[in-house]
Amino acid sequence: FLDGKRITPVTIDIGIHKGCNIHCAYCYGVKQQKGSASILPNRLLLLADDAKAAGVRSVAIIGDGEPTMNRGLYPFVKRLKANGVACAVATNGLLLSPLQIDDLTSSCTWLRFNISGVDKYDKIMGAKPHSLPRFERVLKHAVAYKAGCTIGLQSVLIPDGFSEILPLAQKAIEWGVDYLVIKQ
Repeated sequence: FLDGKRITPVTIDIGIHKGCNIHCAYCYGVKQQKGSASILPNRLLLLADDAKAAGVRSVAIIGDGEPTMNRGLYPFVKRLKANGVACAVATNGLLLSPLQIDDLTSSCTWLRFNISGVDKYDKIMGAKPHSLPRFERVLKHAVAYKAGCTIGLQSVLIPDGFSEILPLAQKAIEWGVDYLVIKQ
């Protein structure tokens, strides 16, 4: 780089949609300009092709808002896989259908679901009342049809969530996920 040579990034972390369908108590996105802005599906496909041409090895779709709100997500991950570029997605999972889960698990190296509580799920996650059963159905489907994809959970620990750690760990075991990360 210092010699003026082009350096290809090994991985790209990207957010493809600014909006979100829930309002997590800990979300840093509330400090950013939110909305419904997203990267257009045709631009995502160009990015997948450019990533391959440049030699990028992986793309992690983990930033900003909820990526499943961008209709271009599924063709994007399929194109990345077809191009030999590993990909991963972080989601709250509430908008996923079984077919979309199958698309993600068959295309991604890993799929991470954000959840920061079970007893206080609706409150901490800012979801509609009684959303946890929907989340559980989606997660169980992902675990059952993971097609070699690592399925994980990420929890953001906030003071109101201390009592949620053990119940969430027990549920993670029950659900059969590959890992649970608890971050500050």
